[in-house]
Amino acid sequence: MSILINDTALTREIKADVRSACEEIVESRKGSISKYETELILNRLTEIDKSRQHIVKTLSNYLFAIYQHLNLENNTKFQTKSDKFLLASLVYFAIVDDVIPDHIAYIGFLDDAYCVNYALSKQSSAVKDKIERLAKALASIS
Repeated sequence: MSILINDTALTREIKADVRSACEEIVESRKGSISKYETELILNRLTEIDKSRQHIVKTLSNYLFAIYQHLNLENNTKFQTKSDKFLLASLVYFAIVDDVIPDHIAYIGFLDDAYCVNYALSKQSSAVKDKIERLAKALASIS
């Protein structure tokens, strides 16, 4: 299903910029992440998890699900292109001044949500289903 984004602020140009940024992260990272970056992502996730804005809360659930799926607490290297896209969505989220800076009220996380959707579009059905189940489980306990 992915994250439902109904906001018209997410234009074609912004979507193209986000896809480009995500692909650039995939290529430049070579499938690895440092423990420091992992902690930074987890801290940012914990911050937005408290949001009352629906799209931000949904984004948080998906990002936590991706974090768990990739097992970032124990794993820092990723070989498959699909895992690299999931990793890129987490790294993109950690960038505060991305295509739409996160501090902009109401729209700051639209590009991050789109990046997650883009990364999910690169996954097999089994991986998408697993992440969906994790995100739904997280939504049910919050």
